[in-house]
Amino acid sequence: MGTEPVHLRKLSLHDVRNTIYDELRLGKDYRKNRSHKQDVTKDTLEKKRLLGQGSFGQVWLCREPKLDEPYALKIQYKRELIDQHQAGGVIKEKRIMEKMNHPFVMGIVNSQADTSCLYMVMDLVPGGELSSQMRNADRPNLSEKSAKFYAACMLEGLSYMHRRDYVYRDLKGENVMIDRDGYCVIIDLGFAKFVPDKTFTFCGTPIFIAPEVVMNKGHDKSADIWSLGVMIYEMLFGTNPFFDYNDPTIDQRTLFKRIVKGKFQRPQKQSAIEAYKNVSDDAKDLIKKLLVVDVTKRLGCMSRVDLDIRDHPWFSNPDTGIDFGKLYRKEIIAPWIPTIESPFDGNNFSVQRERNKSKLRPLSDREQKQFEEFC
Repeated sequence: MGTEPVHLRKLSLHDVRNTIYDELRLGKDYRKNRSHKQDVTKDTLEKKRLLGQGSFGQVWLCREPKLDEPYALKIQYKRELIDQHQAGGVIKEKRIMEKMNHPFVMGIVNSQADTSCLYMVMDLVPGGELSSQMRNADRPNLSEKSAKFYAACMLEGLSYMHRRDYVYRDLKGENVMIDRDGYCVIIDLGFAKFVPDKTFTFCGTPIFIAPEVVMNKGHDKSADIWSLGVMIYEMLFGTNPFFDYNDPTIDQRTLFKRIVKGKFQRPQKQSAIEAYKNVSDDAKDLIKKLLVVDVTKRLGCMSRVDLDIRDHPWFSNPDTGIDFGKLYRKEIIAPWIPTIESPFDGNNFSVQRERNKSKLRPLSDREQKQFEEFC
C-alpha cells in the first residue's frame, strides 16, 4: 500500500514496440523453444537430399509427410564425436538450442539418439549460407546497404543471446544462413556457451578471433562484438582485415600478431580498394570502433552494450539507417530473397556426395554413457 500519489498512464502501441519490437510477444512464455514439436522425429521424416557434411556428420533436407513441411535433420556420429573429444560439446549445444527463441537464431525442433548416431531436427533455412552472398563469381563484395541489413540481423541475434548470458564465439559467413524471407539466421551453436562472467576457452575460427581470446585474458560477449566488426569489414570489402586470402604465406602466428595489435590492413585487391573509396565514413568509423583491442573501449562492450552500436550513425541515420523494430518484425524488404521453387527446394546449397560411415567402430557401454544426457 502506497502513501504517495501515483500517476498512471497507458502505454501506447508505439511505446511497446520501441521496447520489445513486437506486441505479439506479449503473453508468450519465452522460456520455451517455439520450434519444438515432439511429433516430428527422425522416423517420421523422409530424406530428400544432402545439404552439407562436416567433421562429425551430415545435414539432410527432409519432408514430414503428415504436415507436408520441410525440415533439416542433423545426423552426428557418436564414434567421430568421441574420437574428437566433442561428446560433451554436442550435449551443451543441444541444451542451448532448446533455449533459443528468436527468428534470427536457430532453435531445435526435436532430438533423438540411437546406438550409433545423434539426431537433431531443425527448421529448414533454405537460402544457403551468407558467405555465398558476401563473395561470389558475380561480385567481390556486398553493397553497403546489403551489408548493413545483414549486420543488423546478426547484431539482433547476438544481442538476444548476450542478454541471456550466452556467448556465440564462432561468427562467420558459413555459420549464418539466409531464410526464405532473405533474413539471417545464426546456426551451429557448437561453440556457444553460458558465460555470466568470463571464460578462458580458446575456440573459434582464427581469422575472426578476438585479441582477448588469442591472449587468453578471458572473454565474454566482447568476442562476438569483435567478430561482428570483422564480418562487416568482409562484407563491405570482400577481404579480411587481418588476413589476405590471396597470400598463402601468412601463417597463424603472423595472423595472431596482427590481431593482438589491432593492425588491420587496407584492402589490397583493386575491387576492394574501389569498395573502400565508395564506403561511407560512418561504416569505416563503426569498423574502427568495433575492432578496438582494449575491450573497455570497444563499442558494444561498455555499459550500454549493443545500444551503443544501434545508436551509431551507420545504423541510426534517419535516411539510411535500420529500424530494428521493423527488422525484428520482418517488415523490411531483404536485399536478396532466395528463389525457392518448392518447400523442399535445396538448390541454394552445393551438391554433396554422402560419405560411407559403415566402417565406424561400434561404441562400448562406457562410451555410450557419455551421451545419456542428450535426450
